[in-house]
Amino acid sequence: MTGSDGQRGDRLLARAKSNLGPDTGGFTYRLEHLELAEPSGVPAMRVVWGEFLEGTARTLLAQGEAIEDQGERSATDEAVDWLRDVLAQGPMRACDVQTEARQAGITNKALRRARERLGIKPRKAAFSGGWEWGLPASKTPQSHEDAQGARFQSTGTFGGVGHLRAEGEEFEEF
Repeated sequence: MTGSDGQRGDRLLARAKSNLGPDTGGFTYRLEHLELAEPSGVPAMRVVWGEFLEGTARTLLAQGEAIEDQGERSATDEAVDWLRDVLAQGPMRACDVQTEARQAGITNKALRRARERLGIKPRKAAFSGGWEWGLPASKTPQSHEDAQGARFQSTGTFGGVGHLRAEGEEFEEF
């Protein structure tokens, strides 16, 4: 949030629910780091109160988020783009993706959210292999083989003749 002094980093204190009084209004505040004079050199923090704000907690929080969102992309949005680019060439070992993400300045939380948003399901590379991440394949089958799946290509409902029946084979009536 941008406070009355024009600096970013202000926070909001608002009462979201109260059974003792009105649940409206709030204050901006910011935390300042400082060193104590006595005993000297001891790091401390203090609260610097800002202006009083009118409105419900929901309205005040929505205004604060709108100010932060202007012209800024979230860390998750950036992680989604990065992860999509990294995995465009194919699946990678999960530990390699995480290492590269750290080197690119992406937090574990943003990477996890990006993975979830892209629908990436970690899977074992082999029985004794490690985990790997890959972009999900298209959900739309391109042919009947894609729809049926490789597991059922050689056998099907009618034995070894595929997933339907051989040409010219008649149904037996009961």
